[in-house]
Amino acid sequence: MTFPTPVGGASLPADFAPSILFAVLYGCLVPVLLWRTFHRRSRNLLTLGSITFSIERIVVFALRASQANSDSQRQSSGLLTYLQLSFGMGYLSIAQDVVKLVRCLIVNASFGTKTAFQSPAVQGARGAASKSDAERASKPAWSLLASSPASYEEIIEKNPIAEVARAGAPFVEDHPRHRAGARRFGDLGGLVFFAAIIPGVIANSGFGKLLSDESKADQVMSLRYVSTAVAFALILVTMGVVVWANMRMARISQPATKIIQIISLCMCIVSVYRLSVMFNRTDSLTSTAPGALNSPSAKALFYIFHIFPEWLSIALMFGCNIREICGTGPFGDWRSHDETEKEKEKREKKEARKKEALVNAA
Repeated sequence: MTFPTPVGGASLPADFAPSILFAVLYGCLVPVLLWRTFHRRSRNLLTLGSITFSIERIVVFALRASQANSDSQRQSSGLLTYLQLSFGMGYLSIAQDVVKLVRCLIVNASFGTKTAFQSPAVQGARGAASKSDAERASKPAWSLLASSPASYEEIIEKNPIAEVARAGAPFVEDHPRHRAGARRFGDLGGLVFFAAIIPGVIANSGFGKLLSDESKADQVMSLRYVSTAVAFALILVTMGVVVWANMRMARISQPATKIIQIISLCMCIVSVYRLSVMFNRTDSLTSTAPGALNSPSAKALFYIFHIFPEWLSIALMFGCNIREICGTGPFGDWRSHDETEKEKEKREKKEARKKEALVNAA
């Protein structure tokens, strides 16, 4: 009886050291994640999936290290299922977050002088201002940027769209079609990822049962390939969209495009590695046959081309202030369309009431 080989092979004694290493590496990122989460100028909801992924990886490698020194845990179908689910779905969380960042990147660069106040970059700068300062909170977005030199200079350097919102800036043409296209790409990308997530969950959630019943082995193998192939295709499309935006949009953030492309490349490496090893089958978790992925070379390839690119992506995403570099603001580009005249009138009335209340309180 044979069944699809688990990606990464079984947790053997040789896995103990690298599992501890990556548990420590992800643990070292926890203070950075906490800082990015709670500091008002860097927190945003767009990278929540990557934050969850990072914390979960500590648990995964702690379990894998425990399995490495325990024969009973190594044969546990429940742990096998959990680890395969984690390895199969984890990198998709990062790729999903990248699509959201690309949407913000293009939307920010598409705004012109008259519409720049709607951009996530400008709204994010306004939200990052001190809420305890009534005078600053009552000012318009461009004035807040100018009143905070350090933050303003960082935003100008990393997000050219903020320059459009500044008083006295040269007139910049609006590109609503680019903005609409970016929003449709973000919406469609989110839906397409479900085409990768659903078959991946179905395949990997039943992986442990294959140890005693191979009747669904072919289905599991097929669904794993569908999940990874769909994700790989969407990642490639995302990279192509960024290249197009970099060529066609003069105000695109160069630091953001570089970071996004590097992270996307890392996700491509993970996808290619998975596609190249998932055809293997084995008759035992602890087999040393070539197809069991338990040899020292197979283990090394797993940690180099699957695990390390994931860690590097997280380190890049949170090692810098992705909120300012990509201009995400706290919620990203949440608009489905540009502000209408009716919405503008409602917003202006609300801001006027808020300003009056702040002035009275002061």
